[in-house]
Amino acid sequence: SNLTAEWNVQPVFMFKHHMCRFLFWLYAQNPDVGGVYIESISVKSKTKGVFTVASSTTGNMGVDFSQDQEYIPIFLRDKDRTELKKETYCPKEDGVDFSKPVYERDAVQVGGELILPPGETQYLYSVKLKQFLDGEWRYNETPYTPLPMAEGETFSPGNQYNVKLAVYGIQRVETEVSLTPWKFG
Repeated sequence: SNLTAEWNVQPVFMFKHHMCRFLFWLYAQNPDVGGVYIESISVKSKTKGVFTVASSTTGNMGVDFSQDQEYIPIFLRDKDRTELKKETYCPKEDGVDFSKPVYERDAVQVGGELILPPGETQYLYSVKLKQFLDGEWRYNETPYTPLPMAEGETFSPGNQYNVKLAVYGIQRVETEVSLTPWKFG
């Protein structure tokens, strides 16, 4: 404003991530999982919080999701924020070295990203799969299962969590979560 310019006040803005970023990666456990597609991925999460951007007490700034509320399924969307494209996300098999451990093989990123509240010790997720068998589409949805995290750790703001899904077939998916810094860009 003119007043701050006259008084030579030059505000400094500092930005940081207040949420957690989740990316989902699809791995073929064996060369026979061709034709198994991800229909949807959902994570149960809180959906309401209070974001304080200015306060006389620095500790009061940030996002607060502490109020009691129901956990609602949040669905992974494509990078353009539309629903996941059908018959698109299938584990990569061509050129994959199946002698490597499953999570060191080539992977396919499913959709875009989920941005979820920090501070949780566990998130529950579900995956819906489909496969064309015996002339028709067959579907299977896993029950909501905790994302595997080390005991006592919480999902922290500013971190990216790579959720690695090893597909064994339409009936079985195993998961591993790895942590990497959420880089700006």
